[in-house]
Amino acid sequence: SSGAALTHAGLAAVLAGGRPALRHAVLHGPAATDEALAVLAGGCPLLEALWLSCTPYTSGPAVLSLVRSARHLRDVRLDGLLGVSGEQLSGIACARPLHCLLISDCTPDMPSRLHSKDVVAWSAVLRLGLFFEAGCTVARAGPAKFLSEEAAVALGGLLQLRALALAHVWAGDALLAALAGRGQVPRPASALRALSLEGAHGTSATALRALVLARGARSVGGSGQLEELQLTCGPDCGVDDASLAEWAALGICCVSLEGAAITREGVRASRLRAVRAKSCGDLRPPASPRMAPPAGQRLQSAAAHGLGACRGQPGASSGSAPVVHPAVRLLSDDQPLCYWWGKGYCYDELSWYGLEHLDGSRSGP
Repeated sequence: SSGAALTHAGLAAVLAGGRPALRHAVLHGPAATDEALAVLAGGCPLLEALWLSCTPYTSGPAVLSLVRSARHLRDVRLDGLLGVSGEQLSGIACARPLHCLLISDCTPDMPSRLHSKDVVAWSAVLRLGLFFEAGCTVARAGPAKFLSEEAAVALGGLLQLRALALAHVWAGDALLAALAGRGQVPRPASALRALSLEGAHGTSATALRALVLARGARSVGGSGQLEELQLTCGPDCGVDDASLAEWAALGICCVSLEGAAITREGVRASRLRAVRAKSCGDLRPPASPRMAPPAGQRLQSAAAHGLGACRGQPGASSGSAPVVHPAVRLLSDDQPLCYWWGKGYCYDELSWYGLEHLDGSRSGP
């Protein structure tokens, strides 16, 4: 529901009309109230997914009560809940063995309130996103929100994670070292397939390279499944054409980059499957009205480059492999690298990459 179109009384009437089997609830703005959550708790015993966004009318205790009562709940996405504190968000995240947890633009103290004991409780989470002002440039976004080193290490130790995204959350090299399994002998296998570090993240190029070497889908030792990278580059975390080629050889097939020192020639020669570029040298979109496609503007047709084509392929660096130029999209300065939160868009369930990027029929000029 959007706006004032559905009150909690209206929601109760809808549920009373034979909707107790409701499995997916999306409440936005004034429709997302404590009263509405109480109605859901009492009338939706099979609720599996709860999305709440852009509301000051929802309290932490009300959300926590619903999450605890919904025994089948596995997917929680909270965006812009101004009345819920960081400590309450941490409690909500630990209240149920969730498979998907996405917290976006809520209280800025959320990351600093996370402790290792909280993160360890997320042992069922497969898809985790902590976003703050995603889509803004680093200069506009303000100071990053800081994870403690102990929380970052615990986060990197969640070996069941398949997709992890942080936007303007400072995690540092401790996170990447833990994701890479550094210091653990023998190195445990990792399920991580997609990693997005957008905005100010504090990781270095050295730590990033070590992660790809350890966890790339074609890394030596075979202890990783990493196929996607989304990254804001900076002085301490630079990416160039040589980086793209190395990533592709190690199994990375889809990348989104902001501020990278890459060229069109380097992208074409990289053997990657798909590239999204934001403020990357001459890889910039032409001026256009706002509301550009969320996947970015197409530089060339992407219809032949599905995500499925890069999963399980033999080494792309093999001399017998055909040369395939990447599907390229160009992002405007105010578009996010990671737009998985976007309602109505299609995405692979193990990915932070919208499928519109790879299917020219879905969107884009």
